[in-house]
Amino acid sequence: MKRLFLLLAALPLVACTTTSNELNQNLEPLPAKAISYQCDSGNRIIVTYPDNETAEVKYMDDTYQMKIAISASGARYVGDGLVWWTKGNEASMYKAVNNTETGDQIENCTQVLK
Repeated sequence: MKRLFLLLAALPLVACTTTSNELNQNLEPLPAKAISYQCDSGNRIIVTYPDNETAEVKYMDDTYQMKIAISASGARYVGDGLVWWTKGNEASMYKAVNNTETGDQIENCTQVLK
């Protein structure tokens, strides 16, 4: 009798766990949100951050894949010969020296707030 009681008591817990696992497996990741920046030059840069390590920067009809890099302040991404550096609503694009160091500034931009 005690075994039957324990079995019946545990059954709802197993059912809930199975349902939660099935729900988690069916969830798809949300698409990365695009952030738009207006630059002093008149150019517009659109950036998506698919994860905490990556920035996809659309600039002048090209898309650049960049990876997070060390910065003293703000968020700095490096790749494809460019550096994308943001702090708050401000952002700058630079040429990359040896694809790691920040070189000459190309763009100075401000996030377009909706």
